Amino acid sequence: MRPKIKGGILVDGKQVADTLQCVHCNGHFQIVPGSGTDRGFCLRCFGPTCGAKACDPCIPFEKKLEKIEGKERLRRTYGGHSKTDRFYQ
Repeated sequence: MRPKIKGGILVDGKQVADTLQCVHCNGHFQIVPGSGTDRGFCLRCFGPTCGAKACDPCIPFEKKLEKIEGKERLRRTYGGHSKTDRFYQ
């Protein structure tokens, strides 16, 4: 079974390569057969991973976003300021 293509690399307006998307970091990567680059496949998410050490544990990208949003919500609720506060007013 061939993995589902998620993007492409364009050079001078022409697509020269297909890319896959990591289910844990949402990064795109090109499959180059025989390159020796270790990639992975998450059986829980049932999708390809980019091979980065940070993507080894199964933490889906959506869960990472929810965690970041939760921290921001807590920061705004209980005080603390950041340079981005002006965007929330």
